[in-house]
Amino acid sequence: MEQQNQPDRVEIKTYRILRDTKLARQLKLLHQNNCQLCGNTIELSNGDFYSEAHHIKPLGNPHNGPYIAGNIIILCPNHHVQLD
Repeated sequence: MEQQNQPDRVEIKTYRILRDTKLARQLKLLHQNNCQLCGNTIELSNGDFYSEAHHIKPLGNPHNGPYIAGNIIILCPNHHVQLD
């Protein structure tokens, strides 16, 4: 049996910003999961609603935006991708 070549492996270390998902959930509830740009609401097949929290001033370098309600807007996935 012939042994296949395997790619080399490297260890990668990353740092992530830990986000306060409670704040995002509160804002989604406040806006009833409606996109603040287009007003659309996405209803999932199980009856739940879906929206995404977008940071107006990004959290990471070089922007270092704050994780506060005033820096978050609730969006549909399409507008979230467009603003990213």
